[in-house]
Amino acid sequence: MKPAVRPAVTQRDSTGKPVVIRGAADVVRRLGVMASAVIPEGSRLPDAVWHRRHAGILIVLWAHALGIVIVSLSTGQSVAHSLFEGGIVAAAALLAGLPFGARTVQAGIAGFGLIASSAILVHLSGGYIESHFHFFVMVGLMALYQEWIPFLLAIVFVLLHHGVVGVLDPSAVYNHPAALGHPWLWAGIHAGFIAAMSVVSLLTWRLNEMAALENARLYERVRQAYEELSRTQEQLTQAQKMDAVGRLAGGVAHDFNNLLSIITGRSTLLRRAVKGETALLRHVDIIEQTAERAASLTGQLLAFSRKQVIQPKVLDLNGLVGNVTTMLRSLIGEDIELVTRPGSALALVKADPGQLEQVLMNFVVNARDAMPRGGQLTIETGNTMLDASYAAAYGDLRVGPHVMLAVSDTGTGIDPATRARIFEPFFTTKGPGKGTGLGLSMVYGIVKQNGGHIAVDSEVGHGTTFKIYLPAIDQPIEAEHLARPNAPRGSETILLVEDEEELRAVLGEMLEERGYAVVKARDGVDAIRICIERDGAIDLLLTDVVMPQMRGPELVRRVQARWPTMKVLYMSGYIDSEIVHEGLLDPGIAFLQKPFTPVAVARKIREVLDRPTAADADVLSAAEASGRIISPS
Repeated sequence: MKPAVRPAVTQRDSTGKPVVIRGAADVVRRLGVMASAVIPEGSRLPDAVWHRRHAGILIVLWAHALGIVIVSLSTGQSVAHSLFEGGIVAAAALLAGLPFGARTVQAGIAGFGLIASSAILVHLSGGYIESHFHFFVMVGLMALYQEWIPFLLAIVFVLLHHGVVGVLDPSAVYNHPAALGHPWLWAGIHAGFIAAMSVVSLLTWRLNEMAALENARLYERVRQAYEELSRTQEQLTQAQKMDAVGRLAGGVAHDFNNLLSIITGRSTLLRRAVKGETALLRHVDIIEQTAERAASLTGQLLAFSRKQVIQPKVLDLNGLVGNVTTMLRSLIGEDIELVTRPGSALALVKADPGQLEQVLMNFVVNARDAMPRGGQLTIETGNTMLDASYAAAYGDLRVGPHVMLAVSDTGTGIDPATRARIFEPFFTTKGPGKGTGLGLSMVYGIVKQNGGHIAVDSEVGHGTTFKIYLPAIDQPIEAEHLARPNAPRGSETILLVEDEEELRAVLGEMLEERGYAVVKARDGVDAIRICIERDGAIDLLLTDVVMPQMRGPELVRRVQARWPTMKVLYMSGYIDSEIVHEGLLDPGIAFLQKPFTPVAVARKIREVLDRPTAADADVLSAAEASGRIISPS
């Protein structure tokens, strides 16, 4: 028959951890757990602090040794007896000052010297009760060690001293008639007082430890809050700086794109004028090539400032990475290994595929430059969930499911100072003529414009990893529709509204060459006046978005309220938040990004003019209903 198992009793220690007590064998452990909540941990003092305090107590001991000799001689004791009394304390000071043993041992020896000096002074005073208070002063000095063992030694010493000396020579310890008859009782009373003093000191010490821990925790919370506030302030300052630079870049790009549109338009007209004159055509080629380079530069500025026209589509990032892998391999060279790790069951995202290809190419080119002697380049995708704690560290991040696109290299890495500035426009570590400093700033703008987040992790000598997080969506991939080629000529009437005079002139000439009748207006107010005064119909309104007096969207609202059949094509050198708010980038809205070539303008105009309006759709529906048009089955 198995012995009965005594039920376990669950207790909890000072930290809240459960302590299970089974039978009498664990009573000691239970008492130890309870005592741990009262007895100080001790040994918390740094070595330098402990040694400074120990040196001070040693000075007190040496002063006691000298004082005891003087007091002993003044009370008529012999020189030998006086030296013996003082020598006990001096020996304790000497031993406690030797550089050996643990701190607890040294504290115990010094504590013995402190209590011994009290006992000797009681003896030299003839047992006067006032001299007993010296014990309490010495107990207070022991607390400086942050060790509870010297207190225990002090209590044992008092019991032994008062018990032994008090029995053999009671008058030397107790200057009271009652003590002479009951020396052990008085020894217990004095030991009790010392014990009470020690317990009070220990409790106070423990409470101070707990208060120090609480203060440390409070300090840590305050420090973390301060660091969080500092990070937030730094992010806010960085965001404001990036926004200010972005506004400047967008404004510069807007004006620059107008100038580039004039240059490309005039170069096209010039090419037609010079025809077969090879010498002049070479100059036209150079003008057009330079304009293309400038247009690429302004495109990077617009991408950074998040004012670029984007055409977001539902994408599978695995498919996008697969499509550009061949091109990326040609960029990096044979000495760099390209590894792709597509995530399984990858969620879909909505972003501009052309922009994401730009991002990948930029990452790959930077990685290639960071690995001049070869290495490994890894492109990885995967699903991830960004929680509130991660989002809180970055003020512009959404909480929820995201798709990660990571590009890692084994190159030279980036130091912290450079890493803090890599997304700033025109900041580059490359030599003169080797970089514009707009690559990563363009990446930053593209990611933000597509509603994502970018993070970089790098260490000098250990490579770099860029991670892009795009919000996951629950939408199907849209089917691709091939547009029918349209003839770039026409005979319709176009109302051209552009505040830049030279651009208005060159656009007018380009459209007139294509056969269109062009009516020009310098702003929205002028355009409305022309519409009211003109007798003939206007087929298309081609208007700039950002203009003085009246912006393009307001002009369109006023025009279409009176002439609803007039078709509209917007054009602009950059996109701002107001344009997005106006819905000019919504599906079905015709938009032309500056700078543009004459062919692109002609094709876009033809596309808009050939697009059926809502009124046309109603006519077609009525015709089908009447049987005049047979719909394909």
